[in-house]
Amino acid sequence: MALSGGGTKAAVFSGEALFYLDFLGLLGRTSVLSSVSGGSFAGSVYALSCDPDTPCQGVQPHGRERPVWLYEPVMRTLGQGYKELIREQAVRAFMPLVPSTVSAGRFAEIIDRQFLGEGRGGRDPFTFGDLNPARPHLFLNATITSENRVGLGSQVAQAGCWPLPNRGFLRRRTPDEYFHFAFSDLYFGMLKSRVSDYPLASGVAASSAFPALIDFAQLQDYCATKDSERTVLLMDGGANDNQALIEIYMILSELVYGQHRSDLWQLNPRALETLSGQDRAFVIVINSSVTEMTGADVTRRRPFGLIGLLDAVLSKSLAAIDVYSAEGYTLRKQSYLTLADLLRQTQPQAAPVYPSEIALTALDQYVLGGTEAALRGKAQAADAPGADIATAWAERRAERQRRAYDAIVERPEVRDLLRLPSYHPQCYFDMRKALDASLVSLDEQDQACLQEGARWATALRAQEMCDSADPFVARPDGLRCEGGHVVPDPARITRLPPLPSPSRCEQRVQAYLSKPSGAQAIDQRLQCRRL
Repeated sequence: MALSGGGTKAAVFSGEALFYLDFLGLLGRTSVLSSVSGGSFAGSVYALSCDPDTPCQGVQPHGRERPVWLYEPVMRTLGQGYKELIREQAVRAFMPLVPSTVSAGRFAEIIDRQFLGEGRGGRDPFTFGDLNPARPHLFLNATITSENRVGLGSQVAQAGCWPLPNRGFLRRRTPDEYFHFAFSDLYFGMLKSRVSDYPLASGVAASSAFPALIDFAQLQDYCATKDSERTVLLMDGGANDNQALIEIYMILSELVYGQHRSDLWQLNPRALETLSGQDRAFVIVINSSVTEMTGADVTRRRPFGLIGLLDAVLSKSLAAIDVYSAEGYTLRKQSYLTLADLLRQTQPQAAPVYPSEIALTALDQYVLGGTEAALRGKAQAADAPGADIATAWAERRAERQRRAYDAIVERPEVRDLLRLPSYHPQCYFDMRKALDASLVSLDEQDQACLQEGARWATALRAQEMCDSADPFVARPDGLRCEGGHVVPDPARITRLPPLPSPSRCEQRVQAYLSKPSGAQAIDQRLQCRRL
């Protein structure tokens, strides 16, 4: 499972999707969790936490209480944003001789206090060695911005710092991999250090160190022979791989092609054996990137003064990164995931990998096969390389989505069972043309719409997996399907509270439908009413 970046938006969307996957009985079967930037907040909280009905193994680390994976407190924690950090940087602007960016160490202190431990007991921060062993293997991803690329220099081999023979060189094959860093045994072994001793909050800070706000995170390279290469500088992993797919790709290379490229081969064989012992692997990408129908909010009221200026600069920067990362994800999806999907349809035994995307983009134009298929149809891209296969794939996917739509959207009793709101999420996109990847916070209604959108995206994807009419769809173990539609896991049904009726976002949709406006908006509202 991969959790994308995107500030507070990503943290909330990822957290809601994780709770919904738990509600469906799939989260506990996940073997690997890879996250970046805003998604790392949700990923780290889950990897550190304990289930409410299962006591954590052993003594509480450092005398501190682990977070408990309970819906209300966790979602409240993930939705609080970086307000303290924004205020602190605004004050710095008036102080001479003080750096304009907040240090990664200071950011880590805030993360450890507000997101991981809630300040209860103990002084020492949680480390990667404190992660709950019952949880999936966690990869936090960052971007290397220093000259030292960790593993590319000859001094590493000379110093005898390889954790495994010739592993670093095998990993660096594409340009995005040259700048990739994961908080894992392999990379820390190249630094002659141990990730188990490293503070978890510092890893989250490095993974989400947005450059306009937070200074580079620094690691010491104990293998380097030159003074200029002793420091490794890290920044937000979203600058390189905002969907946290590179480490997933390493594992897929291992499972499908036997390339021995991931950390799990020898350093955590139990996690890999869980996958390789099966006849298939499911890859779920929880992606909160902007859709083709949304973007930066130009109408949102911002605070006055310096804080408002800083908020505006950050929002524009985040919007640019969000669009850039969406384009980069499309390329990676084609090379990492879509290729596996196409191969499986033409050669069923070639690549036993089943990708599924839980995304805002998946909701956008859902009944037309998703945004990608809708745009492909509008562009009439029939002369592109491999267009025949891609078109057939898109048409099959669109048909599968229509069946999922009919199975859930058209049946109120199923929506109630799955704890979904009574409006289709397309109305959300018709109503909200803007969706910020905010660092500051989200207002209550925006957060409610985002959470309900995450429920819809997860439920519809799960429904697709229940589709017995498509021979190329596989159902993961643990997913329950009855009467042709997905149903929650009875053992976990109490972990996800039902939505209030009407929900906060539904109230906003009703207000949108009743508001008089121009002809184009009226057409949109008629479409929304039909949905």
